[in-house]
Amino acid sequence: MPRYDRSDVESRPAIFSRRERASDMDRISQIRFHCLYLRYAEVGHDWDTTDRPRCDGVHYIHFVESGGAEIRWQGGIMRFAPGRAYWLPAHAPVHARALGVYEHYFLAFQCEWLTGLDLFWDWPSPMDLGEWRSDEYVPQWQKPPLPVRELWRLQSLVEQLFAQSLIPLDEVLNRQSALHVKFKPVFDLIEKQPSAHLQIAELADAQGVSPAAFTRLFRQYFGATPKEYFNRRLNQEACRLLLSTDMSSKQIALKLHFSDEYYFSRFFSKINEISPARYRHRFRGK
Repeated sequence: MPRYDRSDVESRPAIFSRRERASDMDRISQIRFHCLYLRYAEVGHDWDTTDRPRCDGVHYIHFVESGGAEIRWQGGIMRFAPGRAYWLPAHAPVHARALGVYEHYFLAFQCEWLTGLDLFWDWPSPMDLGEWRSDEYVPQWQKPPLPVRELWRLQSLVEQLFAQSLIPLDEVLNRQSALHVKFKPVFDLIEKQPSAHLQIAELADAQGVSPAAFTRLFRQYFGATPKEYFNRRLNQEACRLLLSTDMSSKQIALKLHFSDEYYFSRFFSKINEISPARYRHRFRGK
């Protein structure tokens, strides 16, 4: 049996030191995956969204069991295969259709960083996250409600898939960090209470510039107007409440400060091309 010289081990440089990487570890600790629900689906040729691309405020992962599907988006096409997991970003419109019988589990989640900022708010396309072991998870998923340990394993699975697949994480974090620093007063105001009453003039005032200058500056850095970004953020919060709570549309409209539930329904339907009630039923079954 080999013997180890303790002095030799101690002389080797540390692979990781919290003291030296504290800043990076703090940034990683601020990445929060919020799993909203997990559902099983078996669909056939009638599962086809080619006339209505899916795009809302929620990210999805398809854990493929059998069969396959074809996903199209602007500039690309991907086929889903059994034994692999695929990420559909929240704000990337995609067209999907089943290739025969398509059996999968799909997880809805949001990925928050710092003051409610979606870490992947501008991610442009779906991604193959790699292999997943059905036999390690499905036996437990078939016996809801999941115990805390299995919820933790699900959370860990999502984090592991992204950790092994998201190569440009440093680039993503650096870009988001720069945006957050530059527009911190604006994000703080938005996240204090997402509200349909919030005006661009209020955001501009928080930034300390005129509304016109603020709109130009925001578009320059985000590629979207403040109104487009804020509506996307408001819709994201509405989706989260529909999927993770039993609040009625009227209660959600009140919480998000819409004038009434009908205005909220029109706002939601315009962005998602589906009513709040149908959205909840489609993904939660109630």
